[in-house]
Amino acid sequence: MKKLLIGAALGLAACSSPEPAEPDDGALAIGQLEGSGAEQAGARDAVAASNPAVKVTVDQLVAAFEANEVGAMQDYGGVPVQLTGTVRRVVLDFADDPAVLFETGQTRPVQALFDKRAGASTGSLKKGQQATVVCNEVREIMGLPILEDCRMANAVDS
Repeated sequence: MKKLLIGAALGLAACSSPEPAEPDDGALAIGQLEGSGAEQAGARDAVAASNPAVKVTVDQLVAAFEANEVGAMQDYGGVPVQLTGTVRRVVLDFADDPAVLFETGQTRPVQALFDKRAGASTGSLKKGQQATVVCNEVREIMGLPILEDCRMANAVDS
């Protein structure tokens, strides 16, 4: 028992560090981004303006991921995407940030995730509407694309 307690104490001492870890290779730590949220959003919008969004429908995006997830990530993962589809629901995620769920004809919808500021415009969306979003990041979870850092482009009743 004595060896167990000493081993546990040594393990805790080894894990604790009196100094905060410094990011290596010039990487920024969380909270070290320069500029206000508005300045960061402006910089992001300037980058998006210089990189035109790839236009795709929900059906096309889902078909690309069903055919080949690696290829779909190569096509859509590194560029802004303008996605058009039918709204299934508008929900709040665990952090109360808005998310638009697009109809896919499957059990699971394609999700477009917004921050609170950009997502304010999602409050008027209704089930069945055609909506277009522009998102700066696409990733994949369990075979379906998840779009992040989104903003509304337009929405029309169908």
